[in-house]
Amino acid sequence: MARLFDGDVLTNLKTIPDKHSAVRTTSTSSRSGPRRPGSFLGACLGAVAALALACGSARAQTSGEDVLRALPEGVTMPSGDGGASPSAGSRPTLAGPVDPATYRLGPGDVLSLEYGGKALAAKVLTVDAEGRVRVPNLGLVALGGKTLADARADIIQRLRPYVPGASLDLRLLEPRTFNVYVLGEVKTVGTKQVSGDARVLEAIEAAGGTTPNASRRNIRLLHRDGHADLADLERFERTGDWDGNPYLQDGDRVIVPVLTERIGVFGAIARASFYEFRNGDSLGTLLRIAGGLLPEARVDSVVIVRFRGARELDTLYTSLDQGSDGEAIAMQADDRVFIRPQPEWHPIRQVTVSGEVRAPGTYPIDEGRSRVSDLVVWAGGFTPHAAARIVRLERDGIGTASDVEFERLNRLSRGEMTNSEYQTFRSKLAVRQSAYLVDFSSGRPSPPEADVPLRDGDHVHVPRLELAVRVDGSVRSPGMVAFQAGWSAGDYIHMAGGITRRGNAGDARLTHSGSSNTVFARDTHRIEPGDFIWVPERKDTSFWAVFRDVIIVTGQVATTVLVIHQVTK
Repeated sequence: MARLFDGDVLTNLKTIPDKHSAVRTTSTSSRSGPRRPGSFLGACLGAVAALALACGSARAQTSGEDVLRALPEGVTMPSGDGGASPSAGSRPTLAGPVDPATYRLGPGDVLSLEYGGKALAAKVLTVDAEGRVRVPNLGLVALGGKTLADARADIIQRLRPYVPGASLDLRLLEPRTFNVYVLGEVKTVGTKQVSGDARVLEAIEAAGGTTPNASRRNIRLLHRDGHADLADLERFERTGDWDGNPYLQDGDRVIVPVLTERIGVFGAIARASFYEFRNGDSLGTLLRIAGGLLPEARVDSVVIVRFRGARELDTLYTSLDQGSDGEAIAMQADDRVFIRPQPEWHPIRQVTVSGEVRAPGTYPIDEGRSRVSDLVVWAGGFTPHAAARIVRLERDGIGTASDVEFERLNRLSRGEMTNSEYQTFRSKLAVRQSAYLVDFSSGRPSPPEADVPLRDGDHVHVPRLELAVRVDGSVRSPGMVAFQAGWSAGDYIHMAGGITRRGNAGDARLTHSGSSNTVFARDTHRIEPGDFIWVPERKDTSFWAVFRDVIIVTGQVATTVLVIHQVTK
């Protein structure tokens, strides 16, 4: 143990005790000479200073980390080779504890060489610009480029003969920061400062991220020694594979190129889309990036469409059976992969019911067998306020296909259509209607044929009973009139104040509630609650127009009579 404290070896950070000796020497010299005025006071001050420095020496026997923590911000600790640690100013934050097996040391890393046992001591070491540190009894040791675990094992093994029986450790107190160059398709090109354990993604985020047309899977990482790596951030972000996000080294150049080649996967896959292609991609890699197969995927029938030349296509069939996961199937740029789903995978057919039923909501059905009446029973039946006469069945997807003939007729007025075209237009319009009325006023669907089988996605609505009839148009008091059983349209028009001077009660129209069907009111024998009566105005007539028409008709009749008279002579 004697050599441990000789010369330039570890001294428990006792650079200060040398000053103690100087103070004590000065004090002794002063006592050996002739006594001067104030010498007693000087001796007292020297004793106080020596006591204070001795206390500081005792506190110095702590770990190197404690020493660094006690330093004011901006003050650096000298290392064994005369270097200094970086300033404790603004530094990139660490993502978590560094991994000694992967963290590589470089210029600026601050280490603590610690001794345990009877000789409790620590020495702060800073890796210099050449990647070396000065270690007691070993001299300059090259650590640059080594992992922290390898450097720890090497130094402990080489120091063991000098400190038998003592425990040794080499710790990383403060990781270095260094510059890398981020180039290409990033928002802010230039030099970025990162910490010693930074990866490619952190450098790109420091550059503001990538541009919309940037490559995310073919990012080049050029090291100072000429070695190059590829970063695959798409793979890292979607699968968490660290191989796609490698560590950075001092002076690296991160080059983000433009995206040029793609590959697509569709069908029973979690994220069906196009993805960037990277040389060496396998089908398994593509499936992992796309989120993996859905449960309904058919692993025994995977289709790959591959271009052969500019236009020719090849269709390849492969299988993912027997746990191969597609790793042995190499992909090429612009391939299309189709994962077939299993037919009728977990089919769930369901309908909804709303309005005046006791338990509105969504219900599963046996498509083709469950009927409207079944749904009403499942929903607990009608409430007392239900308009059971006009239960409305709404069905999507009927008549929605493009119909050129219907679009043409829809642009014409009634006067521009022939009778045949008008009837065709009305029939096509009826086909496009997706709502039907079912009458439950008798407790069961009437007629029974109206109780149609339900289909997936159907919606049944039971409206609220409206105990009034609406009268509008050319009446004196348009509005709602209380429903009275047996009343005619004229009765309701009378209760609405009667027609106005221009009203035409003979042409009044009636629209039944819940329906778009409109008929003449005079042809209706029964008016129900919620019906709508519309009284139109009379057409404007002009005396001169009527006189003109009479003269024209009279002239035509007279001409006809003269022609007949001449023919019969």
